[in-house]
Amino acid sequence: MSISISPEAEAKARQIPDISARVERFIQDQFELEQWRSRRAKPDVAAVVEEGLRAGATLRTSGVDRATMFERLQALTERLSHGR
Repeated sequence: MSISISPEAEAKARQIPDISARVERFIQDQFELEQWRSRRAKPDVAAVVEEGLRAGATLRTSGVDRATMFERLQALTERLSHGR
């Protein structure tokens, strides 16, 4: 793999004796974080999608207008993105 960085960053990196080891540790840490996020999010995402589909079907048959539906969707999205 080859990564392009700015000349300034490259000059700074050349001054760090163990830069390769640090970059490898960083990549490993980030990989582990992404794996954790992936495992953590999947069940939550499926539940949210199911909840949204059920709520959408109920709203469509209830006669609620589109503006109200959008407000509810926005509130749900904000709640989920803030972990509430």
